[in-house]
Parts: sequence; C-alpha cells; structure tokens
Amino acid sequence: MIDVAVSSPVWHLKDVVAEKWGKTSRVSVELNGHPIWFESDDVILEPSIEAFASTLLLPSLHNRTQLKIDSPVDAQWLENIRQLCQIYSQWWGYSATCPIEVTKTQVSKERPSSITGMCFTGGVDSFYSLLQYPEQIDQLVFAHGYDIPLNDLPRIEDYKKSLKEIAALTGKIAIIIRTNLREHPLFKTVSWERTHGAGLAALGLLLSRQMGSLVIPPSYASTRLYPWGSHPETDPLFSTARCQIRHHSTALGRLQRIQTIAGHDLVHKHLRVEWR
Repeated sequence: MIDVAVSSPVWHLKDVVAEKWGKTSRVSVELNGHPIWFESDDVILEPSIEAFASTLLLPSLHNRTQLKIDSPVDAQWLENIRQLCQIYSQWWGYSATCPIEVTKTQVSKERPSSITGMCFTGGVDSFYSLLQYPEQIDQLVFAHGYDIPLNDLPRIEDYKKSLKEIAALTGKIAIIIRTNLREHPLFKTVSWERTHGAGLAALGLLLSRQMGSLVIPPSYASTRLYPWGSHPETDPLFSTARCQIRHHSTALGRLQRIQTIAGHDLVHKHLRVEWR
C-alpha cells in the first residue's frame, strides 16, 4: 500500500491523453507514476478530465490530499463536486472542503446530445431499469474492469454475447468500455462500495461526445437508503453541462423489482445473479 498522505500531499492531474489505433479509442492520465485508462472499440471516448477527477474525489478526501488539475473544468461540475464534499462529510466524516484545485473553469456552449445511455450489468436492477425506465434508452453501457476483472476473458466474452443479444432484441446499442481504474493503487485506498458511483458516472462523462444523459439503475429502495457509492442524492452531482447523470427511481424494493421483471423471456435467458 502506498502511503499517499505522506509521499504525495498533492496529486497532480495533468491533461488527458487521447489516442486511437485501429478501432480502439483510449483516454488516459498518469497519477503518481501509474496510468489510469479507459478504452473502447465501440465509440470514440471524450478526453474528459472531469471523468478522471470524479473517480479520484473520494480517494483524495480519504487520504487528505489536494487534487490539482491543470486543464479547464466544467463550471457546473465543479459546483456539484463542492456539494458532494458536503454530503461525504456528513456520511463518512471527510473534510467538507473540496480538495480539487483548478486554474480555470469553463462553461460549455455545446448543446447536450439527445441520446440517453444506461449502465447495464445484466442484474435485477439493470433489467428493471431497462424495462421500466419512463424515457427512451438508446445505449447500454458496461465497464469491463469493474465487476468482471480485466484478466477474466472467458466471462467477459460470455457477457459480450449476452449484452449484444439484449441490445439487438430491445433496439439499443451496446457499448463496452475497458478500464484499469480499479487496479490503480491510489483508487484502491477507498473501498469500491464507496467509489463505484463515481466509477459509473465517469462512463457517462467519457461518452458525452454522443450521450447527453446516463441512467444509473437503483441499488436500494427509498425506505432503505443509506450512505453508499451509488445514491439518488449523489449520482446527479457528477453531472456536467454536457452529460446529466440520473439515478433511476428508488420507489420499489428488490423483491418488487424482481416481481416486475419476472415474466420477461429476456430476463429468463440473460439475468446475471449478482456479479457472477
């Protein structure tokens, strides 16, 4: 474990590097000598500094370090992040002072895309949102490297087949993004239970070139909400002017969601039990 609080009192996040070879689009940053990267063969990823900074907010608070950003950041996003710090302070006792230091903010003049994506893992919550979300969903997004490790090739190949069939049968576009985020030593200083909401939101920011909003399926019902990585109070606060992060309704509990989707053939064939 790296003693980041001692060795790195300031984490310096420089410009995002965007690369493309063949059909693969990759965006990356280097932090403390270790790269963080996201790549996809399905879309061109946006070199969003906000995506990387979002994933590093909790690790920065946890390790009491400043996160210095050279690139201009979205003004709306920065204001949202300051609100997030207040919530995380109440939840987990972190400092309420935002650790992010920027040299410049910017206001996007681009109109957000009308395309809406959804994080989709094939579990109960994902299918519930896919089948019950009240607005049009255009794209299903999955991150290889989150619940399926990068080196688990047999399982990701099986899931790709399943995702593509689900997308074809529902008229959606399947997007898979690979990432080493969970392997980065600084990111790993905080539990995935706390950081996964930022990880999911980052996917939307990286897709903001063609996606104006990203829906995150609910975890817990409103009657059972407690401090958790993905939460209806915090997920939207990762939004930028170009990509709105939405948390689907928490009105129903897990059993009610199962009952709602239980009659669908698509669910019978493709449901993944937990992350396995």
